[in-house]
Amino acid sequence: MRDTIIKIANSIRNQRYADALVLFAAGSFVRGDATAFSDLDLVVVYEFLPNAYRESFWFEGFPVEAFVHDSQTLNYFFVAVDRPSGVPSLPQMVKEGIEIPDSSAFSRSLKALATSVIEMGPPALTPEDDRKLRYGITDLLDDMRDPRSYTELMATGGQLYEALADYYLRIIACGLRKANPSRECWSV
Repeated sequence: MRDTIIKIANSIRNQRYADALVLFAAGSFVRGDATAFSDLDLVVVYEFLPNAYRESFWFEGFPVEAFVHDSQTLNYFFVAVDRPSGVPSLPQMVKEGIEIPDSSAFSRSLKALATSVIEMGPPALTPEDDRKLRYGITDLLDDMRDPRSYTELMATGGQLYEALADYYLRIIACGLRKANPSRECWSV
């Protein structure tokens, strides 16, 4: 499958992003855990763009989601968007991505930046952010105590699961990370 993904990503680059400096083919296809409904994630990096953008399209039977950046917008999204959110989607795609057409000093520098952002982990939550997370969990628990319907109970349970996982990873695991730096503490 890896060879197929590289071939498709090269074709996409040639047809849609010929002036891009590098593409990173990433996501479930690259990790080897794609499903019938997975899309091929591409991070496309140009020398300069007036603004970053995202687009979705089909290519040779594959759904594709492209995150189009230059090095400045990529850095901004790594540091000012993904890291504070606790969900390092874009840095993870660059870190794990296959460089198209080939590895270069430029692509390796972007991989190094992505890796450093991931290794820093998310910033510590402020006391106010902690209160907001705990309030959200308590609010969901209140909704589950007396749901209006079974459907509401199931939907609220799903939301609670995600909120608890986020809280655990951002508060508990990040606290434990101080003692064990290799411990993961990014949100889901």
